[in-house]
Amino acid sequence: MNQTISYKYIGHATTLININNTKLLTDPNFSKRLKFFFKRHSPINSILDKLNDINVILLSDTSFDHLDISSYKYISRHIPIIVPEKCNTKLTKFLSNPIIELSSFATHTLPCGTKITAIAKPEQAGIISNIFSRKSNSYIIQKNNLNVFYSADSNYSDLFKETGKISNIDLAIIPISGYSPKCLMQNLHLNPEQAIFAFKDLNAKHMTPLRWGTFSLSLEALSEPIKKLEQVIEQEPLIKDNVHIVPHGESIVLNFD
Repeated sequence: MNQTISYKYIGHATTLININNTKLLTDPNFSKRLKFFFKRHSPINSILDKLNDINVILLSDTSFDHLDISSYKYISRHIPIIVPEKCNTKLTKFLSNPIIELSSFATHTLPCGTKITAIAKPEQAGIISNIFSRKSNSYIIQKNNLNVFYSADSNYSDLFKETGKISNIDLAIIPISGYSPKCLMQNLHLNPEQAIFAFKDLNAKHMTPLRWGTFSLSLEALSEPIKKLEQVIEQEPLIKDNVHIVPHGESIVLNFD
């Protein structure tokens, strides 16, 4: 039986994932600017009229670049939103969508049979980490025999290797930007080299990078993360065909037997 995963990169952490005909939207953000200062550098294209047939929204955290309330005007109020534990009230003040909170390793099963499992980021020690500390979830999406891992913003830790032990990941979606300056960001975000380490730790079949080329929210150049990722995979021919760089507004389809 042929099974498929399709993936569309909309921009930043916003993606459309279709796993065996279950459609998921992640961290919807369609704004032209964030906090008035951060300009969007990638077009939205014609995605906004194709959002009402999705099954569920996955929200990884409630920071301003992941939770953009104004973007929900394009989304039906009937579509459920899965959020990290104790984040309910940050949405219910503004939205009437059904909200489902998931703590770490808790699972929610959609009516279509797709299972969503939350993987929470461990609490970080340190002054900077505490300032920016917030609940966040990565998610494993499972339909039939396929598994997609959608990563929240995260530092590099053993959590990737532990996640790889509990699930056979077919596609890992991993962020690659927001790492400069290192002294402030190393406990918050992955750099491209670490994203590849995480991909290997997950023992995933395929990977695609997330959170690049849309908003410039840290000190590295907007184009630097994807260029660094290309350099890393060029040096590793064994994984070169399994890391898929999907341009903004474009899609890939992966087929599995």
